[in-house]
Amino acid sequence: MIKNYFKTAFRNLWRNKNFTSINVSGLAVGIAVCLVIFLIIQFELSFDNFHSKKDRIYRVITVQQNEDGARPTSGVPFPLPKAIHNDFPSMVSTPIYSYRDDQIIIPDETNALSFKKFKEDQGVFFAEPSFFGIFDYPLLAGEYASLKEPNTALLTRATAEKYFGDWRLAIGKTIKRNNKQLLKITGILADVPANTDLQIRILASYATLKDEFTGNKDDWQSVASNHGCYILLPEGMTASSMNTQLAAFTKKYKKEEAARSKQLLQPLSDVHYNADIGNYIDRTVSKALINTLWLIAAFILLIACVNFINLATAQAFNRAKEVAVRKVMGSSKTQLRMQFFSETALITITAIVLSVLLVMLSLPYISSILQLPLSLSLTKNPGILLFLLATAVIVILLAGFYPALVLSRFNPVTALKSKVAAGRTKGISLRRGLVVFQFVVAQALIIGTVIIVRQMDYFRSYSMGFDKEAIVNVAFPEDSIGRSKLDYLKK
Repeated sequence: MIKNYFKTAFRNLWRNKNFTSINVSGLAVGIAVCLVIFLIIQFELSFDNFHSKKDRIYRVITVQQNEDGARPTSGVPFPLPKAIHNDFPSMVSTPIYSYRDDQIIIPDETNALSFKKFKEDQGVFFAEPSFFGIFDYPLLAGEYASLKEPNTALLTRATAEKYFGDWRLAIGKTIKRNNKQLLKITGILADVPANTDLQIRILASYATLKDEFTGNKDDWQSVASNHGCYILLPEGMTASSMNTQLAAFTKKYKKEEAARSKQLLQPLSDVHYNADIGNYIDRTVSKALINTLWLIAAFILLIACVNFINLATAQAFNRAKEVAVRKVMGSSKTQLRMQFFSETALITITAIVLSVLLVMLSLPYISSILQLPLSLSLTKNPGILLFLLATAVIVILLAGFYPALVLSRFNPVTALKSKVAAGRTKGISLRRGLVVFQFVVAQALIIGTVIIVRQMDYFRSYSMGFDKEAIVNVAFPEDSIGRSKLDYLKK
């Protein structure tokens, strides 16, 4: 019986090629757009989910109280990581320090006057071996414990190949950072996934910075946004109980002038989505934006379904005699509805196949524009198959239900007498309403896009009242030493 439904459906669709092509192309484009949005959302929601202990990983943040209210920052006082380690020995904790715009020099062992230079905009971190007791970054060669010693570093495989050609040749070699630090390569990490806020390229030992932190080792007031601390809560301990202990911990070490700021825990699952605090890649995506993308995808899919319904109901009146003959021959309403659902299923399946091909062709360009590593691997990403299956079910139900209901209601006597007319059908008012709804949603999306594009053009082209090319921004450390030497920079 099912085979007969699909065979008849195929013949009807083949006989009405224009109707079929319009429906297939409309659904294919709508589903393709939804699939791209799904890939973007899936990537953004996957950040740092690969860590096995992700539910117990927290970042310590500082909430500073001032005249303007509370201001959270990812930085912590310089003595805090060591104090947490001493006061909470059952808890795994690690300091982490990040640098930007580093110059890396690779000396030539055969020629002292020859060397290679590389510029690392970001990705240079300093941490202790306890870092790997919290995060899962596999090691290809060497030992995590080597980071106990100063002037040692681990490279990712891609970074080692960039510096030395073959990552296996990097072990034991020396690199120079910013012409002042010599770092011995003691291990190679596997390449860091794209869906993490810790985009490590070089991970050097935290002990290497001991000379730089000499003036800050007892400074509980100053914080630097690039100096952070991560902890792994013991099983059974909650973040709220730890926050209570941190309040007492803060009062123990801080003087009165520094006690206005406090430390709190931020879940790892919140780091990528909190723009107020930020992260190490300077790119956050709010949950509100993700929900907006879901809403846009739903509206686009709904527009495609409405377009299908309108075309199907318009075509229905041309098939009135076919329905009448089927009813006279003994077909029930249920069998007729199954027939029209079969046609919808064929159109939907064809549209999904075509949408996948469209996404495969366009995804490299979309990934380049958005600067996101989007991939359409059906074998590696089973979520795509689940999404396409769910989309097929939703589209078949949404787009097929009403046309099947309208077609199966035709009176055979009236249809055979050719008295079925669009103007006297109850569905015509709903069809007009669907057309209006379709255009309202489409126009709202177009207007929103135009407003955003014009706003971005305004940001880029409107005069700011000064020559921005004549102004430079010089970064300096956000600590007591940096502030004390600010006058030198001004002079």
